[in-house]
Amino acid sequence: MALNTQEQISQILDRSNSILITFARQFHIDSVASALALALFLKKKKKEVDIVCEKFSLDRKSTRLN
Repeated sequence: MALNTQEQISQILDRSNSILITFARQFHIDSVASALALALFLKKKKKEVDIVCEKFSLDRKSTRLN
C-alpha cells in the first residue's frame, strides 16, 4: 500500500538530519511565522534547521519590539 502525503513527509523528515526551510521572496509575515514554527518543531526533534529567503529584510512595522 502506498504512503499518503503526510506519511511520506514524516518518513523523509525522520531520515533527514539537516533541513532547509525557505519561503517566497514576496512573502507575508505569516510565511515567516510558519517557517519559525516549523523550525522550532524540527529542532525539538533534534534536527539541524536553517531558514533562508532571498533578500529577506524584516521591516520595523513587522516587529512588536520597539
